Amino acid sequence: MFDEPLVLITDDGRRHLLKDHLLKTAEMAADFAAVFGFRQWGRLAGLWHDLGKYSAAFQKKLRTAGGGDARCHSWEAVTVKYVVIHQ
Repeated sequence: MFDEPLVLITDDGRRHLLKDHLLKTAEMAADFAAVFGFRQWGRLAGLWHDLGKYSAAFQKKLRTAGGGDARCHSWEAVTVKYVVIHQ
C-alpha cells in the first residue's frame, strides 16, 4: 500500500489526503444534519462516504493514472452505505 491514502491529485501535482477529506466532509455533514436533529448520523455518513478509496486498487489507479479527480467509488463504500440506509 502507499504511505498516505489520497482522494485527489490536482493537475499541478498537489495531493489531497483522504483522511483530511473525510474529516472535513464529516464536519460539514454533521452541521447539515444537525438541523434535522441527526448531527451524529451526518458525521458518520461524512466519514464513511469515501471509505472505498482506502483500497489498494483505488490508490494505485489514482497514482498511476497521473492524478485527477477521484470520483470513482468502490463497491465496498457503496455496500456500507446501502446496508446503513436500508436497516
